[in-house]
Amino acid sequence: MTDANEVEFGNQASKVRLQDEVGKIKNRQGEACIEVIDNQNVGMGTDSPDRKLEILDASNPQLRLTHTDNTEHVEFQALADGNGVIQMTGTAANTLHIRSDGINSGIQLQNTSTGTSDGYAYDGFQISASQKVGYIWFRNATSQIKIGTANTEAISIDATQNTTAVANLTANGNATLGDASDDTHTLNGTLQFAQEVVAPSAPGSGDGGIFYVKTDGIPYYISNSTAETSLVGGGGGGLTVTAVATGDSPVTGAVDTVYIVNSSGGNVEIDLPAVSGNSGKTIDVLHKTTGNDCIIDPNASETINGSSTSITLAGVAYQNVTLICDGTEWYIR
Repeated sequence: MTDANEVEFGNQASKVRLQDEVGKIKNRQGEACIEVIDNQNVGMGTDSPDRKLEILDASNPQLRLTHTDNTEHVEFQALADGNGVIQMTGTAANTLHIRSDGINSGIQLQNTSTGTSDGYAYDGFQISASQKVGYIWFRNATSQIKIGTANTEAISIDATQNTTAVANLTANGNATLGDASDDTHTLNGTLQFAQEVVAPSAPGSGDGGIFYVKTDGIPYYISNSTAETSLVGGGGGGLTVTAVATGDSPVTGAVDTVYIVNSSGGNVEIDLPAVSGNSGKTIDVLHKTTGNDCIIDPNASETINGSSTSITLAGVAYQNVTLICDGTEWYIR
């Protein structure tokens, strides 16, 4: 020992200096390595630590936790922009484990506007596990969780549990709504359409069909082989039944209606509505009397079956006809 301020442990390379300057511990080159200031803060790489332990290094990770020297370790680094890095290095370094002694383990993400600074579990973004159940929460009544790629939102879930898909949701194989079993394509519950769905283009051959609802509240179906078709009209239930007598003629027909015609006092005429906007709609006419005719007349120059300007149910009891519209003309079904 050559200096009262130096302490040797074993050899010259183990020498440290004490009390050369108050609160400093230096290496054998006389460089300060550890600084202890009056408020008991300890600094490494800084002589003015702002916390109980502050480690300063502007180039390298500031802290390494080592299992096997230079092989298996975890490093922590504060970057120049204020971001932080946890770097795991090793032969199987691919998982960061977070554990607790209780049944819940998790990580809480917060910022200065979250409203809570102590990590309390009921504010901020939380990823956690309770026994064998995993949770992802945003613990704020006005919050949203958004999922996407390339800085583009794909799915958004708000605090009222409404889920919005920005684009299509695609499922391969069987898919269900409200049914825990995915053995079939099922909908078990309520499906609500909040606004009109414009009739889509029919899918290609072999690609199935599309169901949708328009502002009339009626569900429709369309496919490559079927024009827009109401699932209420055409015998699907919910039809209006109307009695028509000679004195009511002419009658402007209403779609999805069955007309029971009594022509005992003279001919009865039923005028079809315009085809525009009535694709998939039907009109049924039952002529229940004898002697006079029931005449069904399309609107303006529109046609029935491509050519007929009108059709007549002659005076034979209980003749009937069903007409269906494809949006261009009427057909006898």
